[in-house]
Amino acid sequence: MAKEQQIECPSCHGAVGLGEVTCPHCGVNLKSGESFETQVKRAKGKSKHKDIYTGGLYVSSILAVALCVFAGYMYQRKVEGVISGQAEELRPLLEKFQHVRDMADAGQYAQARQAGEDLLKELKAADDAIKVAAFDATQVTDVYGAGRRRKPTGNDRGEKRLLANVIAKTQYLLDHMPAS
Repeated sequence: MAKEQQIECPSCHGAVGLGEVTCPHCGVNLKSGESFETQVKRAKGKSKHKDIYTGGLYVSSILAVALCVFAGYMYQRKVEGVISGQAEELRPLLEKFQHVRDMADAGQYAQARQAGEDLLKELKAADDAIKVAAFDATQVTDVYGAGRRRKPTGNDRGEKRLLANVIAKTQYLLDHMPAS
């Protein structure tokens, strides 16, 4: 049996096989002469860059959630402003909707269904009236007497959204109300 050729490690002077890349005794890279500790420090330095990007990802996701919460808060404030500044003719419709919900919660399904269907007709009539009024309001004349259209105001759009929301809620309530 032939004895394997060996060389001496330049760092620890231990015997190392001829084809080996690192010393099995001290871990020195025989080709580059780099110690094991240096290799570990370089590997840790590379992994820190990945941590920086991961931290940025966490910060950006937290920022995105915070922006969504802020946008929801601002939308809620706008809706409350529309509701508080709504035309007086919408208040009785909202009160009737609340009355229908109260009857349904009390288990008076037959009366709630009838009142809900009547309310739905009133809501759709009010919605159509706003469409006509908004269209008439957009027909204005400029200084030369030519007709042109203006954009609907925020109140026109707010009342439309409020009515659409109440119509959808009323329809949902009627669709999911137990049969009497």
